[in-house]
Amino acid sequence: MFELNPLDEDSELSYTERLETEYFLLDKAFRNSFEIIIGATTLKFCLKETEQVILAHDPESPLDTDKNWESLQNMLDYFIEEEEYEKCAKIRDIMSLFNKHNNIKNK
Repeated sequence: MFELNPLDEDSELSYTERLETEYFLLDKAFRNSFEIIIGATTLKFCLKETEQVILAHDPESPLDTDKNWESLQNMLDYFIEEEEYEKCAKIRDIMSLFNKHNNIKNK
C-alpha cells in the first residue's frame, strides 16, 4: 500500500506540523544511532521491537568511513545543540579513537 510521506508538501500537514515531524524523525534517528554506536543496543534488537528503524548512520559500514564520519559529526552537532554534553563526550571519544587508528594505519 502506498503511503504519503508526511514531509511532502502535498501532505495534509501544515508547514509547522511538517517541521515538527521532521524534527521528531531527526531526533529519533540520532538517538537510535547513538544507542547502537555506543553499544547500548543493537540494530537487531531495535528491529525486533518495530519493523522499521530510522538511523542517522549506515549500520552496514564501518564507523570510520567518510559517510559515517559525517554522520558522527552531525550527531555531535545535534547533541551540542540539545545540550546533551554526556552524549557529546562519548561521540567525541569515538571520533578520537578513529583519528588515532587512522593515524597509526597511515604511518
